[in-house]
Amino acid sequence: MSQITEGLGYDVIFETSGNIAMLSLATRLLARHGSLLFSSIYGINTNLPISISELYLKEASLIPYYMAPYILPRIKSIMSKLELKPLITKVYDFKDAIMAYKDTETGLYPHVLVKVSD
Repeated sequence: MSQITEGLGYDVIFETSGNIAMLSLATRLLARHGSLLFSSIYGINTNLPISISELYLKEASLIPYYMAPYILPRIKSIMSKLELKPLITKVYDFKDAIMAYKDTETGLYPHVLVKVSD
């Protein structure tokens, strides 16, 4: 995390594993003012390993959401009907990373991907 976020943590974390240990880890990885969304109850009478004081000091949000088992096939059927543009508009090799940055600055390609390896 420290390399990716420079030690600041992640703004949004979706914890969907159902593993209670991951919920505790996600809390520690959360940035100040971040949001931790979770979609499991981790057991009806389970004490969650979440430090409320840690969330309070980070001014973070803990947001539960319910994802019914039937929702994914419905999402898939809706997505196929939408006319969506690709999020990544240009792919560059690592050796062309400087050009990728320059193209992003000009707005020519708003979302680029730099391939690090094949």
